[in-house]
This record gives sequence, structure tokens and C-alpha cells, in this order.
Amino acid sequence: MTTTDEHVQPEIALKPAHPLLERLRLGRGWLDLLPPFWIVFGLTISEAIGMNVLVLPAALAGVPLPAALGVLLVFGLVNVATAAAIAAAIAHGASARLEHTFLHGVVELYLGPWAARIFSAVMLVGMVLALPCYYMGFALSIGRTTGLPPSLWALALTAIVMLLLSRGALDLSLGTTLAIGAVMITTLSAVSVLALPHIELARFAEAPQSLALAPLGIGVVLGAFWGHSAAAACAQVVLRRDPSGQSLVRGTAAAIAVLIVANIAWFLVIRGVIPGPEIVSSGASVLALLVGEVGPHIIPLAIVYSILGPGLSSLYQSIVMASIVRELAERGLPRWPVLRRLAPLATQALLCATGLWLIQGDGSVFMSLLDLSSLLSIPLLMGVVPVLMVAQLRRMHAPVVSGRLRVLAHPLTVAALCVFFVATVAGYGLFIWPDAPRRLAVAGICALCAALIIGQVRCSPGGAFHQPEPYDEAALPAR
Repeated sequence: MTTTDEHVQPEIALKPAHPLLERLRLGRGWLDLLPPFWIVFGLTISEAIGMNVLVLPAALAGVPLPAALGVLLVFGLVNVATAAAIAAAIAHGASARLEHTFLHGVVELYLGPWAARIFSAVMLVGMVLALPCYYMGFALSIGRTTGLPPSLWALALTAIVMLLLSRGALDLSLGTTLAIGAVMITTLSAVSVLALPHIELARFAEAPQSLALAPLGIGVVLGAFWGHSAAAACAQVVLRRDPSGQSLVRGTAAAIAVLIVANIAWFLVIRGVIPGPEIVSSGASVLALLVGEVGPHIIPLAIVYSILGPGLSSLYQSIVMASIVRELAERGLPRWPVLRRLAPLATQALLCATGLWLIQGDGSVFMSLLDLSSLLSIPLLMGVVPVLMVAQLRRMHAPVVSGRLRVLAHPLTVAALCVFFVATVAGYGLFIWPDAPRRLAVAGICALCAALIIGQVRCSPGGAFHQPEPYDEAALPAR
């Protein structure tokens, strides 16, 4: 993105950030009849449910029931705030040209190029750690449900991913994505309803598993509310129909609020149906345990959800990862076109092989790596960065910052949320993770969060935590 003194008019459509979004073709027909609010709402829900929902009960198995419900409520409400913040930033900066990685351009627009580089680097690290978990989770979930070897399912998924990457396309319309999300929600709801008669109230009173056996998975909890980036995926069609951006903000926030209720309900169902020790060892195979408790009639539902949830998430993340690697290869290997073409495939093959290797181990490796990938990325990507961007919007007197968003953009709220995310990561690394490598990783992500916060306080005109100064609301943020 080149710096310019000319202000682009806000009504210009948002250009998608990378090839996956470019291939989310905005279909006609029934999608045009759907209000913009419900498009955002549905896509956010579709993005959020998936792998982490399956792992959520195991992540909180070592926590007493009231405390576990409190954790889900607090982290859910915080994510409602940060999701609304990032949607507001996308809505006001709708004229930005997102030329690099996903959401890179929005971050550069508000926080500057160095902050965008940190954002992209952290996203890349998170994907490298998470992709083997997605492969392992998909294979374990559908393998233990069907009785076929998980390695066989992992190899099948690897073959599909490599085929798609070699062809360079995953062509899904926005309408198809919403339909897939609706099927996943319906499937998971049906499984929960069928499991209700098998709930034993005495299990809610059981003592929780020892934290030594079931470490608290705060990263998994954060991942269960990850739906923030859906606002960028549907911004093109939503802002064309609602230029004010209110539908984008309200739809995103409402979806995360509904996810709070859905995650709590799912957690209670699993906790009431499956014995505690089995939950701890379940990992991503909780659907297989439900089949054993409820009956074989839910096997088709479990298979459908495993394919559309963890399976399709693996495809999405693989293509996003390939796009990032391709961009890095074009910058770093300008004179080697063959290596540039092979770099995404080689990276993907390495990550797939890592997932296959992890399948041979126990579920604790899967849980630890998934928790690590989320904890080292989400607090910065969907915590500190959105809060700092909404603080910039307040300084600009942006019209999208109205009503409850004014409270969110207040300096005290911004400071409290930044402290919350940094303290969560630091406290988790200090008290939950005993080994030095993970503690060093936690120290690194805390240092990056602190650098972003200090940089905005000291370098921004007026600072993110100072009173707003008069600003032309039609102007884009200076970089």
C-alpha cells in the first residue's frame, strides 16, 4: 500500500485481502434477499464454530463448574467488545486497499506499517502451530467416530489439500459458506438435543479433574470465540448495502454474543453426559464419546460435523497459509520462479507430515499445541490490535463510533482491555506452563503486545489513551 495525501471516498468497496476472499464470490438470488445484519451474523457464526468447540469441554475439565461458566462468560463478553471494535475499524476504513495478508491493510491503515508487520508475523506463527492440530483433530474426530484409522483420514485430507493448492483454487461463494455454517449449527444442535435425555445431574456435582491431568486451556477458550475476521470477508457486500457500517458492527457483536450461549450449552451437555476422566482424554474425539453414550444413531451427524467443521477449517487455513507463503516467496525469491511455485506446496507437505506424526502420539500433545497456537496469536490479533484501532477511530471522531462503541473506545476501557489480554497471557505462562520454551514464547508475545501499546501511546498524534482531537471524519488515518 502506498502512502498518499488524497482521501479515497468511503463509499468505495472494500477490496478483499487475499485470493481466498477474492474467490468468495458474492452470489445473487436468496443472498440478496438476506438483510446485511444476518449475512454478517451467519458468516461470523460459521467461522467460529469448528475445532475449538469440540475441544472446549476438555480444556475446562479441570475447572469447577461455576468457575468454568464464569470463564466462558467473561472471555465471551470481552470478545464481543473486540469483535465490534474490529468490525468498526473495517467499516470506517472501507476504502482501504488490502493488498497483503488477511487484514494486514486494515492494521496498517490505523496503526502503521510496523504494527501490520507484527500482526502478519504473529498470524503466520499461529497458523504454523495450528495447522497440524487441525489435521490431527479432523482425523481423530472422524476416525474414532467411524472406526477407521485416523491416519487414513489424515492422508485423505492431505491429498485433497495438495490437489487444491496445485490447482490454485477453492471456489466457494459467500452463499455456500453461509449454507455450510447453517448445516454445522443445525448438526451440532441436533446432537446436543439428542444427548439431553442422557444427562446425569450428579456429574455436575463431581469434583473436577486435577489440573495436572487436565490443564486449563485458555487458548482453546479464546479460539472458541474466534469469528472476528468474518467482518472483512463479507464487508464488500454488506457495506454496499449499508454504508453506515452499523450492520457490520452489530451483526459481528451479536454473533459472538450468541456464541457465548452456544458454547456454554455445549459445555454443559458434554459435562453432564460424559464422565470427567473420559472428557480429559477426549481431545477432539468428544463426538465419538457421545456416540458411545447416546447411541449409534448420531453417527451420521457426527460425521457431517467432523467434515464440515474441522475438515473444512483445515482446507481454509491451508489455503490462507499457502497465500502467505507465496507472498513471502515472491519477495524473498524473486529470481527463482520454480521455488516460488513449490514453496507453498512444500510448506503444506511439511505441516501435513507433522500432523500425521502427532496422530501417533497421545491427545495431550494435540491439546497443548492447539492451546499454544491460540494463546500466542489471538490475544494480539483479535485482542490488543482491535482495541487500539477503535481507540484511533475515537480520536478521529468517526461516525461509526457511536452508542456503546463510545464506551468501548473510552481510554479507560481501552487500557483495561489491553491489560486484560496481556495479563491473561503472562499469568497463563507463569502459572500454568512450567517449561522454559513456552514461557519464553509467552514473554515474546507479551513484549510484542507491549510494543504495540507503547507505540500507539507515544507515536500517534494525541495518543490512543489521550482525549480525541478534532479530525476530518472523511479522512483516513495518517500513516
